[in-house]
Amino acid sequence: LLVAGSSAGLVSASSFGLLAGNPTILYAGTLDTDPKLKKATLKPGANLVVTDSNRKQGFRWNGITENTGYTETSAEGSSTASLVADPFDSPLNLFPDAPADAQSTTTFNGVSWVLASSYGSPVQYFNDERPAAALDGDLQTAWSDSQFPLGQWWGVQFTQPKTMDHINVSQIQTPRPRVVIKSVTLTFDYQHPVTVTLGPASRTAAGQTIDFSTRTFSNLRITINTAKLTDHAVNGGYQNLFGFAEVRIPGVNGQEAVSMPQDLLRAAGTSSIADPLTLVMTRLRSSGFPPQADTELTLARDFWLPTARTFSLTGQARVSALASDASVDREVGRTTPGVAALVASSSSRLTGDVAVTASAAVDGTPGTLWESGFGITQAGQWLQYSLPTPITFDALDMRIVADAQHSVPTAITVTAGGASETVSLPPIADGRVAGSEVSVPLTLTRPLTGQTIRVTFDGVRTENTLNYYTQSPWSLPLGIAQVGIAGLSAPATPATIPSPCRDDLLEVDGSPIWVSVSGTSAAALARDPLPVKLCGPDAGGLSLAAGDHSLRSMPGSSVGMDIDQLALASAPGGGPTTVQADGQLPAPTTGTSPAVVVDRQTSTALQLTISKVSAGTSPFALVLGQSVNAGWKATTTGHSLGTPFLIDGFANGWRVDPAKLAGAIHDGTMTVELQWAPQKEVDIAVVISALAIVACLLLAFVPRRRRRSRRRSGTADPSADGPVLATQVEPANWVEEPDLATGSRSDEKPASWTAAIVIAIVTGAVAGYIAPPLTGLVVAAATVIVLRIPRLRLLLGLIAAGCVFAAGAFVIARQVVFHVLPNGGWPNEFGLASALTWAGITFLAADAIIEVIKRFTEGRRPPTRTVREPHRPAAGPHQ
Repeated sequence: LLVAGSSAGLVSASSFGLLAGNPTILYAGTLDTDPKLKKATLKPGANLVVTDSNRKQGFRWNGITENTGYTETSAEGSSTASLVADPFDSPLNLFPDAPADAQSTTTFNGVSWVLASSYGSPVQYFNDERPAAALDGDLQTAWSDSQFPLGQWWGVQFTQPKTMDHINVSQIQTPRPRVVIKSVTLTFDYQHPVTVTLGPASRTAAGQTIDFSTRTFSNLRITINTAKLTDHAVNGGYQNLFGFAEVRIPGVNGQEAVSMPQDLLRAAGTSSIADPLTLVMTRLRSSGFPPQADTELTLARDFWLPTARTFSLTGQARVSALASDASVDREVGRTTPGVAALVASSSSRLTGDVAVTASAAVDGTPGTLWESGFGITQAGQWLQYSLPTPITFDALDMRIVADAQHSVPTAITVTAGGASETVSLPPIADGRVAGSEVSVPLTLTRPLTGQTIRVTFDGVRTENTLNYYTQSPWSLPLGIAQVGIAGLSAPATPATIPSPCRDDLLEVDGSPIWVSVSGTSAAALARDPLPVKLCGPDAGGLSLAAGDHSLRSMPGSSVGMDIDQLALASAPGGGPTTVQADGQLPAPTTGTSPAVVVDRQTSTALQLTISKVSAGTSPFALVLGQSVNAGWKATTTGHSLGTPFLIDGFANGWRVDPAKLAGAIHDGTMTVELQWAPQKEVDIAVVISALAIVACLLLAFVPRRRRRSRRRSGTADPSADGPVLATQVEPANWVEEPDLATGSRSDEKPASWTAAIVIAIVTGAVAGYIAPPLTGLVVAAATVIVLRIPRLRLLLGLIAAGCVFAAGAFVIARQVVFHVLPNGGWPNEFGLASALTWAGITFLAADAIIEVIKRFTEGRRPPTRTVREPHRPAAGPHQ
């Protein structure tokens, strides 16, 4: 199995059965850098698989989720697009020596790239907030950022110059924005700035139009000049989002597509027609919580074929989480296009759940309910029902979920036929069991008649939970199990969903493709994958010529279904592959391999016996199932099998050609030694470390014996009685004893003014480089003072300690006063503490520099020692 892609592509290939039978797996990126291996494997019998993985993208390794950045264009990282320096980005290029077309990259129509100074969070990548989201024509997506807004920018590069006199911008669409952008500066080809004030119109879906004199340019950049925190802003973390939902540029369509790798098929060329070929495409999506848009709202892929082929198609679809309530009802068969029936809708729905539509509140089925959106303002949410004919009613027998995990209505307004009535609900107590329902019968003061009925929840007892990221209150949804209006009921849900042959889900090269989606309604409402297959005019296969092609799915928000995954499969010879009934593709055919037995094994070596092998046996791959590393060496009877290559997506592989190793085969067997070669270096290092420890122990005890020897040789005993004298001790008679230095000795001579100023400038420059410039100035001034007045040197240490103490005090005080949220952005709220800590470090460094310079300039002098004169008897009168 020759796979163009990475491990993510193997997962996708596995879902279509391509890993059944345990085939040997080689990456195209491995073949790109190993011509011999490429020649040996690119021949009839290879199974070619092209995936949309091995994406060109950034990586951050400081978390376990949201590690991968958006899929970049081929131009990003080049001299023309290296505009953003991300110190947290540590990209992982699996095949750095492979050609550029070994990676999946993003392409735009008429756009080279879309970039921003940053997006999402400095801690994690949120790809639905990437810069290109502001150019996709969808207000549900946006370029958004959460760092300090001033100076942040968004920019786009066109493939050809554009002439225009206006653009239109809409800020991120949220009912409670935390940051509002007040003014921006537009530049055209990085010059000719135009500064604009953004008003309330920029915060609407229609956006604010920005006019400027007609000009022609290839690059547009929007830089944020001023922004304002609103009353909804929070302290701490990267939660105060700002940005643009849409930047509308005349004549520019920023729809994205992912260009799949081409290296494998280019290497195979026209001879690939003899091999089976499968194109595997997987849409990147999210779990939906926390409320987060899918990375890719549609499946949009570009690919290249070396020869004409006909493909069968298999795949998976899901009912779209963005589909309206009416679309969900149509997809699961509650309503039929063209047939009069109840149309149910609601103001919002729980994110990612298509089972909690408005229909669930009138279907008469126990256990089903409508749930409103999570984290939104619950007062004002509504349910609406349009019937084929008017009905008259004067009562509601509602069933409301009250379990402390749902908000509870306190007043409703019922509207029908242009008339309405507001009704207060009696107090509703929460049950102790999750999902507890309370029956609430309500009587209107007069009958209402109408064909469209709306129930609005005007008053709500809001139950809150804490948002994990912001630790701010988020409202829990309303739960209405039954509206309870006589004559108002939803059609029954069939056991299986309708499976019409439809042409509105998928297109290739701009032409619609006829497919059907089937499955049970239970699976559809649970958003389980539903099988997709060709039908109608395309039932016989999808014929594509050699060259470039594009595949696009339609947005699920408009057509009701999301296409999540597809495989286009072509058999050897170029005809369509036979797809099994369960949507799986035929497993790759694998040959018979020799048998392998492990005879002996240690932690760093293995001895293998390979049997059922002869000089005529076809070449085979020997696999060691440990992470690939060039440190593993394989030999057989003195012959090296060479450096291991990446195989099966992770392991060490060696290609064994029995014809070239005939001398190593005896009675149908051959012995192979696998050795972890770096262990020899480790063993040597262990011996050196042991010798170093012994040397350290010897050095630790030798000086002690020398001191004892000196005491026995008559060196003056400081403990003896007698007057104390300060004398110079000759170097040959030094006694090695600790000497306490206070840092404020009065016998030190001050440095000259010239030396003091030069040293202070150097010290201050270093301090100003690693700490704020003001810190450098203070350190420079302190250095001059200490060099001129040595007895004040102790102040450097005291100031350093004071800075560190002040940093800790600041953190405590700010946390107590502002209750900064404990999340990934918590440290960012204490910038002053960082500055104080660095200041303390620079003061300690200045003290160390002064000590080194003094020792260097003064030289080593014999130490002054305190000794005592030997005791002498007092002189008597007779002397």
